[in-house]
Amino acid sequence: MIIKPTYEQLLSRIKELENQANDGTDSITKAEHLVWLESTPVCNKVVDTDFNLQYINKTGIRALMIDDVEAYYGKPYPFNFYPDSFKRSMIECMNKAISTKQVMTLERPLTNVEKVRIWYHSTITPVLDNNGHVDHLIIASIDITKSKLAEQALIHHNIMLENIISKRTQDLKKEIQERLQSEKKATYLATHDELTQLANRYLLFDRLKQACARAEREETKVAILFIDLDCFKLINDQMGHDFGDKVLIEQAKRISSCVRSTDTAARYGGDEFVVMLTDVRDTTSIEKVAKGLHTSLNLPLLIDGFSINLSASIGISFFPDHALIPKELISQADKAMYQVKEKGKNGFEYSVNG
Repeated sequence: MIIKPTYEQLLSRIKELENQANDGTDSITKAEHLVWLESTPVCNKVVDTDFNLQYINKTGIRALMIDDVEAYYGKPYPFNFYPDSFKRSMIECMNKAISTKQVMTLERPLTNVEKVRIWYHSTITPVLDNNGHVDHLIIASIDITKSKLAEQALIHHNIMLENIISKRTQDLKKEIQERLQSEKKATYLATHDELTQLANRYLLFDRLKQACARAEREETKVAILFIDLDCFKLINDQMGHDFGDKVLIEQAKRISSCVRSTDTAARYGGDEFVVMLTDVRDTTSIEKVAKGLHTSLNLPLLIDGFSINLSASIGISFFPDHALIPKELISQADKAMYQVKEKGKNGFEYSVNG
């Protein structure tokens, strides 16, 4: 089996031959030199200092698919069927090799006569005459197309992989965002009334429990205002549930507008609402809110072209005077609201307990 020399060994041998030729030794003849250049698997070309082709070996002829090689001898190199970008780079390297008398390298793609793309790694070696002037150039080119294609395939694969990872990352971010939004929505729905968007019973009791504990530490009060819309059932029965829902939504907005951001407005059920006031230090502030609610809820409502007049009955209790347990505190306010109902509705009363 014939073992082919490596590219580095070939280049080393070319340099050795040129050195021997420049030294004027007779250890290797020109004929032997040409035999070696012809037998190597590397594409070898010899050009003069005007870059006219003097020689090309069989490997180069086959790779470039040249039929009439004689037609190229004495003609300018690089060949006219090479890409312009390759021509410019090769001419630049040949000029540098002549001016510096140094070996230059070039790695560029070119095309053969049949327009087949080939990647070559070329070494441009200046050969000096006895006076130390550059006599000609030897251009040794090795085909690296397979390795380049493999390299490009790897780059393409890496780009595709990066795109897949990037897309998956974006999908995961989107999935996480959607999940967080779903969880946020689920939490909101679990703590708020779907129709009026006010707090529901669960959130009301949770906040009331915390407010009572804080009031006990700070020696303040927590007030509960239990609100029932007078005659709402009659309107709901006569005008329909959709109409009644619109009434509830509008009245819920009015209730929210009468309380601070630190307080809580909740829908307790049906046409019943609860307002929790925190950090209460006297009944004056409670009455102010109660009067504001009473006035606001008594204003006419314009629903679907109909003007509706409603009133509200409001019962008031506060911690710790009327009850120490949140549920009992609401119960006391509820009882006070019924006292208002019994007296003719449309007003507010304090719990008589305590």
